[in-house]
Amino acid sequence: MKPNILRSQGMIGLFLFLFFINSSILFISYRSSEKKILQATRERLESVAEMSSKLLDIKAYSVINDKISVFGQYDQIDSKSELLLNENEVELIENSDEFRKISDQLNIIREAEKDIILYSYIIIPTSDINKARFTVDADLLEDKRSGENEMVSRFSIIYDISDLDIIKKAFKEKKTVSDSTFKYDKDYDIWALMCFSPIYNEQGRFCGLLGLDISDVKYSESISDLKKTYYISSVIVLIISILGSISVISFTKALYSQNMKLKESLEKKTRELNDANADLMDSHE
Repeated sequence: MKPNILRSQGMIGLFLFLFFINSSILFISYRSSEKKILQATRERLESVAEMSSKLLDIKAYSVINDKISVFGQYDQIDSKSELLLNENEVELIENSDEFRKISDQLNIIREAEKDIILYSYIIIPTSDINKARFTVDADLLEDKRSGENEMVSRFSIIYDISDLDIIKKAFKEKKTVSDSTFKYDKDYDIWALMCFSPIYNEQGRFCGLLGLDISDVKYSESISDLKKTYYISSVIVLIISILGSISVISFTKALYSQNMKLKESLEKKTRELNDANADLMDSHE
């Protein structure tokens, strides 16, 4: 095989090897950074949820919550009817000062992170692990003022959580938890991440979960910036791999050429010595 063909194949092989190694390191670094961004997002949300659950006006909330369960016996709460109370009783509670105070606090929580927090609300468990009930939602009073026909988060309204394992986990463990990643909500056509933190009354009894749902806007922006960096780095890796291959092949070629010249020089000297020896032998004869 001709030397030029061998050199070309060697350069291609070396380039592929260098590009594969560098690209693998870069990809692993990208995936690691992606996970760190998601983890930082979750930790920030959990911190906000946990702190907010402790800052709620627990006396005002207890007045609302006691309308459903005075002794925290949530496993006995009806999970069948849409509302636990009649329409007039629900309306009376939603118009109370206590309800408005908690609603305002939930809106303050959302405003603190208004770029990412979509929903802020409180839910309680029922006798069915697949069903929960709303107590207070940050949007309810505004929806009522604007004449919204479909209000899905009225006081004591049923909430199907059969597909929401994160809520079941929060009810069971009674500690701050969040989704492991953003999930698509087909009802609202958004990617969201849910977080829940337990609420305790003054006697230390569990009385609900504070829920915060965030959008993926900020997260997507961070990932987009990370991808741009990754693509730029990939081009740099490509260039470095090409230049590295050329440099190594050029060095190898120069070394090979130097060795060939040395070999030719030695062979020439050897021939000259042999010729000299032959002439010497002829002169003796």
